[in-house]
Amino acid sequence: MHFLVNPEHDVPSRRTLALEVLKLSHATHLYRYFSCDELNEILDEALQMRRKQYAADLARIDQGLLRRAAAGDPAAAKLCYMRFEGWEPGERRKVDLSADLKVAAMREILKDIGDMSRNFQDLGLEKADEDSEKTIGE
Repeated sequence: MHFLVNPEHDVPSRRTLALEVLKLSHATHLYRYFSCDELNEILDEALQMRRKQYAADLARIDQGLLRRAAAGDPAAAKLCYMRFEGWEPGERRKVDLSADLKVAAMREILKDIGDMSRNFQDLGLEKADEDSEKTIGE
């Protein structure tokens, strides 16, 4: 863990972790001691601890970004809104429909299509509807 948390080290591959860090004789021996899930948990925890060490650097980066945005740099201002406000370009075009609205919209669309194409007679769906109603009724 000490090796993984140190930001001066590159994040090792599992092979490197086994052979160079843990000094195992074969890379596959890593899986004798740790399952894939356990290794994922260890690496995730190490990443979280490593990121805490970047806090001061990130604060300086945030300050520089804020200064540039306040000075009128449009790219910096856009990045500030994205970073601090969670804004995404094109967000106004996103529509999040609840399940009920999606079902209602789909019914309206199907009704309009059905009205335009004689209730799907050209596709033979009325026979399929009758068969499914018989199956449901049984």
